[in-house]
Formats: sequence, C-alpha cells, structure tokens
Amino acid sequence: MVKDKILISGKKLLLRKLSREHLSSTYLNWLNDEEVTYYLETGSVKSTMEDLELYFQRVTESEHILPIAIESIIDGKHIGNLKLEPISYIHKKATLGVLIGDKNYWGKGVGFEALNLVLKYSFNRLKLKRINLGVFDEHVAAIRLYKKVGFKEEGLFRNASYHHPSKSFKNQMWLGILDKEFNYKETQ
Repeated sequence: MVKDKILISGKKLLLRKLSREHLSSTYLNWLNDEEVTYYLETGSVKSTMEDLELYFQRVTESEHILPIAIESIIDGKHIGNLKLEPISYIHKKATLGVLIGDKNYWGKGVGFEALNLVLKYSFNRLKLKRINLGVFDEHVAAIRLYKKVGFKEEGLFRNASYHHPSKSFKNQMWLGILDKEFNYKETQ
C-alpha cells in the first residue's frame, strides 16, 4: 500500500505511520462494523469519510499521538491500526489502542505480532519506559493476549465506560507493561 514511513517490520506485518492513503472505504467499514467495534468506544456512532478525515487530521497534527497502520507483508493490505495516545515524553509513557479491522486476520496471530512490534518500537526507538491500555473486563480474549505479550493487570475501574451495544456501563481493566518486563517474541 504505502511505500514509506515504515516504523518496524516483523515476519507477517509492517507497522507504518498512518497516512492519508490508509483512509479508505475498507477502513470506514471497520468503524461501522458492530462486530469489529463491539469492545471499542469508536462503535458508538456511525462514521463517515469526513469523520475519518477529521480524525486523521487530529492524530497526525500532534506530537503526542502516533497513529500506526498495520499492514500484511504478504499482500500489502491495511488490516488494522494501533495508536499511542497520549505519549508523554517527559514521563516516558503512552497509552495504547488496538484495532484489528480485517476479520479475515482474526485468530491468526496478527494481534500478537502487532503488539510485540509496537512494544519493541516504543521501548527501543521511542525510549518509553511504560505502555498501558484499558479494556472491558469481559473481553477475555484480548486480556489473554495482552497478558501473553507481558502486560500485567494493574486495576479495575467499576462501571468506567459506557458500552454502546449493550447500552450499559461496563468495568474497565487497566493493564501495563514496563520496558524492563518486555521480552520481544516474533511468533506465538
């Protein structure tokens, strides 16, 4: 797809800085697919190409946000995104967001490799000391994956986030990983 701005590559994936070329009807369809966004805050309202463009402008104009496209090395397809936001260069930490939008890649180790690559990049290139993330506590598969990569459970926030599909408030688990705890793994 995009031929520049490679951040890091693995066996199956390339992580690139999100570019305008990634803004496509496919990406927009992910944001409007209830199955893809079931555990994301993104899925609460339908998105348009204008919304996607405004989002792109916001995340690419800030030095405290790093939007990342996940691409398959095999076919060059844009299959998902990662986002570090906010990044605090003073405190050397960031919050991570994950979206594997292409359902054809679910259950194939893409999340595992993408997480390992973004952590390797964050700790080695950005020199961060800590990455954290929040997840609905009932999203067992994601929590299992995060722990497999090395994240540790750090807290539970009761009724912390509104879950649009169920029209209820859900508990949010907070997980974190330190640079000294991370052990890069190429494959599962």
